[in-house]
Amino acid sequence: MAARKIAGNINPKEITGEGTVYQFSAPTVNTRGEVVQGNNRADALKEIHISSSALLGSS
Repeated sequence: MAARKIAGNINPKEITGEGTVYQFSAPTVNTRGEVVQGNNRADALKEIHISSSALLGSS
């Protein structure tokens, strides 16, 4: 639910900015590829990627 809200109102500066760890920054991922901070932001980015890939006809 929160990821869909983020995806629907995406602000690239908030996702790629130098905000605090808890908000307005990129998700934090460990060396195993696990999201340890920013799960909803990561899910929102995945949702945007899937949606844009479908629109462009690519995977």
